[in-house]
Amino acid sequence: MSPGINALQLFLNVVPEPLHGRATALACNHLLKGQTINRRLRVLDGKRLWLTILDSDTRLQYQFQNGQLRYDACRNKPDIHIRGELKFLS
Repeated sequence: MSPGINALQLFLNVVPEPLHGRATALACNHLLKGQTINRRLRVLDGKRLWLTILDSDTRLQYQFQNGQLRYDACRNKPDIHIRGELKFLS
């Protein structure tokens, strides 16, 4: 396993979910700023997205609002649920 994956798994396991959920939402919104796909994300407004990282037992929960991701603490079933393991391509 890559040292990068170990560090990321440690971060996800140690830092409280609301904190890393908000941090990743801010990072994603920053990266999407000015991108053409950002305008297309508005069709997802009000939809919930869960990202489940299986090998670190982490679930990041978001809601799309005004074309941006917002951390969402609601436990209602998501509209979109993506599951997977942490892996870096070499």
